[in-house]
Amino acid sequence: MAGSGIEPTLILNAGSSSVKFRLYERGHGGHDDILLDGVIDAIGGETVIEARHRGEVITCDEKVATYNHAGKVILKLCDSVRPTRIIHRVTHGEYHDAPVIVTPHILKELEILIPLSPLHLPPSIGLIKAFMQSTEAKHIACFDTMFHRKMPEVARTYAIPIDVARKHGIYRYGFHGLAHEAMLLEAERLAGRKFSRAITCQLGNGASLCAIKDGRSIDTSMGLTPLEGLVMGTRSGDIDPAAVIYLAHHASMTPEAVLDMLEKESGLKGIAGEPDVRKLLQRERAGDKVAAFALDLFAYRMRKYLGAYLAVLGGVDCIVLSGGMPRAPRMRERILRDLQEFGIEIDPAALEKEMPVQLSKGKVQVWAVEVDEQEHMLRLCRNI
Repeated sequence: MAGSGIEPTLILNAGSSSVKFRLYERGHGGHDDILLDGVIDAIGGETVIEARHRGEVITCDEKVATYNHAGKVILKLCDSVRPTRIIHRVTHGEYHDAPVIVTPHILKELEILIPLSPLHLPPSIGLIKAFMQSTEAKHIACFDTMFHRKMPEVARTYAIPIDVARKHGIYRYGFHGLAHEAMLLEAERLAGRKFSRAITCQLGNGASLCAIKDGRSIDTSMGLTPLEGLVMGTRSGDIDPAAVIYLAHHASMTPEAVLDMLEKESGLKGIAGEPDVRKLLQRERAGDKVAAFALDLFAYRMRKYLGAYLAVLGGVDCIVLSGGMPRAPRMRERILRDLQEFGIEIDPAALEKEMPVQLSKGKVQVWAVEVDEQEHMLRLCRNI
């Protein structure tokens, strides 16, 4: 094995058409060195592979058709270092509240959960199986739902017949848990203090909010699936469930077709034909009123959730923004305007600064931060 480190650990973060990967080597002094860091994007399409191997930039033109193929490419990029542990980000863990070693039983559990996360679970399962066939490493599943697992029952429960909910597992599980927990820890590190009441906001193509009290998730905007909650890039967010049946009857759509529309053709894309906030901001600057309306709709829905979580928490000490959207000063201003009555006073000069930055000057701290989910996963799994 190359180098003098021990316990090489590979972190895999599978998306619906991409895989982020990072290889750590644990030094004898306990420091984790990054040997390889990269992404395979647009799997099954015009693939882009970008990575840094021991500081050297690597780009590849290889077309990656499947996640099995992606696994082989990543192992090849690992060079002579073979990981002894592979940590997988898995979107849905149902009842698990901590990372677990992957066994055949765990794999069966995940396959049963595919209908609740159809875009992300199949790639994760595919990668786990591919690497199990190719390596003798220990595999660990790190779940995006586990941070929310101990939410109060009143926040987890849907008001449907309780026997139906129990039989079919119809509860509010929540997602983006790794990002929400990492956001809070990063804001506390930057501020040099703990926050007993915080609202964390993960604002990318998928978007969610989380109300956190004393380090524990007590409510979050996503529910049984990632479809509930905010307006997102291609997801509708909250919608009257009767709309599904209405469209099935009056638009000759199957329930599956309606769900596919709500997942992939709605949100910002459904309103303005484009899920990318950067492009919508460009269109808005050019005078496009439809793009401006779509962004206003997103901000409105988010501010509704902010208000709800201010009530749930009984006030807030810190609001944390992360993801691609808060990089744009215009979106920061849109989301945080007119909140002075809640002690949230935004510093106009800070709106233009790069992350990490404190955006507020009032009693409530507001931070825009970058989060490193891979680093957080490594921390969570260190003792496994």
